[in-house]
Amino acid sequence: MIPYLIIAILLVGFYYYRYKRAPDLTIEAISVVDSSGASHSLTDVSKSASVIHFYASWCGPCMREMRILEKEYSNLLSKGIRIICVTDDSWEKIETLRSQMPTELEFYQITSLKDINVYTIPATFFINSNGQIVKKQLDVCAWEDPIYVEEIIKITQ
Repeated sequence: MIPYLIIAILLVGFYYYRYKRAPDLTIEAISVVDSSGASHSLTDVSKSASVIHFYASWCGPCMREMRILEKEYSNLLSKGIRIICVTDDSWEKIETLRSQMPTELEFYQITSLKDINVYTIPATFFINSNGQIVKKQLDVCAWEDPIYVEEIIKITQ
């Protein structure tokens, strides 16, 4: 009985570590590609305070959040919140989504989200003006909530 208990505890620990915890990212080491095929460091793309949003087109919660961003992005941008969307989807899928979104919303492709230890999406990382990650969030962000937006403005500026 005890070996089964130990195995169960290890499995729960592994599940939590991999899927319920936002990973530690080294922004400088992550390379992304823009729509023209040019490669950039994620640091270069997020020069100022910004939000890096990892998503996939097959992810229901990700697409729900994209619909919220579609409605709220002009308001967020006017408050200084710049969002960079990163996915490992094909450019065909990225362009399909991009055509439905505000033109200021930036999209980049990465080889694999798993290669940078992003196993749970949507995953959002908030970068301050010094280029440091100041907040991480798994699951959908509350972009429609003015209090949430004000908190994001405070921590990223």
